[in-house]
Amino acid sequence: MPDDDPFVTVQQISRELGVTEVSVRTWIREGRLRAIKAGRSYRVRRSDLDRMTRVGGGEERPEPSGPVSLESEPLLSQVVLPNGS
Repeated sequence: MPDDDPFVTVQQISRELGVTEVSVRTWIREGRLRAIKAGRSYRVRRSDLDRMTRVGGGEERPEPSGPVSLESEPLLSQVVLPNGS
């Protein structure tokens, strides 16, 4: 095993990418991120993580667009209140 391609944990990945550990485990389960099982946890080679992030295999996180006024959104016209209004 080459020293220049270390293993990282699910916790390290979640902190580094700013996502939950559940998201990282989902990527592994779906095959989007290659990992090995080590006891009850997973280990991911740094090169596999880098490959996934380069090709956009992670969760999409859109840039915030700023505040939105509900009055200006067409969705507001589709809201139906429980009393039928």
